[in-house]
Amino acid sequence: MLSRYSARLSARPFCRPACPIARYSTAPPPAPAAAPLPSSSSSLPPKYSSPSARQHRYRREAPIPRDLPKVQSSTPILLAVALIATASWGGFLFYATNNERANSSVVRSLAFQLRSSPVVHEFLGDNVKMPPLVGEFKRVKGSINMLAGRIDVQFRVKGSQAGGTAAFTSVRRGKEGRFEVLRWNITRDDGQVLDLRTRDPAELLRADDGGVSTPAAAAAVGRHLV
Repeated sequence: MLSRYSARLSARPFCRPACPIARYSTAPPPAPAAAPLPSSSSSLPPKYSSPSARQHRYRREAPIPRDLPKVQSSTPILLAVALIATASWGGFLFYATNNERANSSVVRSLAFQLRSSPVVHEFLGDNVKMPPLVGEFKRVKGSINMLAGRIDVQFRVKGSQAGGTAAFTSVRRGKEGRFEVLRWNITRDDGQVLDLRTRDPAELLRADDGGVSTPAAAAAVGRHLV
């Protein structure tokens, strides 16, 4: 019986039941099972009737069709600015040139003659003067060019009885010549005309009491009327 037990021990391998070598084995893991081979019918690539469409990662919505906004033209604004600038510049030139004519020595001498002439007083009345158009603005039409030898002015005059328009035109004959009066008259509002060119400057400035004229005034007017 002892021999049987010894024969069993010799037949079984010597190993402990809780051997750490058996618990932590270093054998490689089993290889995964191989995929089955495709059949002969599935080995060919699939066939498509048309090319595939490109797939976008982010799909965007189609924009809504609408008309483009209308851009407003700047032409009317530019035209308005140009018109205002032109009108302002024209008004300034008109005021400057008219003020220069109204304050010239020629117009002041003519106005002095009209205020001092008894003939003009009988034609227009007393207190003959140049009435202002607006405020102190006195309108004098025409031009005064002493260098070129041309004087042509028209201005409004008014007395206590009537009003009218005085016109004076004078030219110089030659560079060293004297001014020649071509027109010097007053046209009253009712159409009557008083010609002052044919009158003697001394007669125009003669006083009513005794027929004595002022020599200084006559000489001043004579320088512009001859």
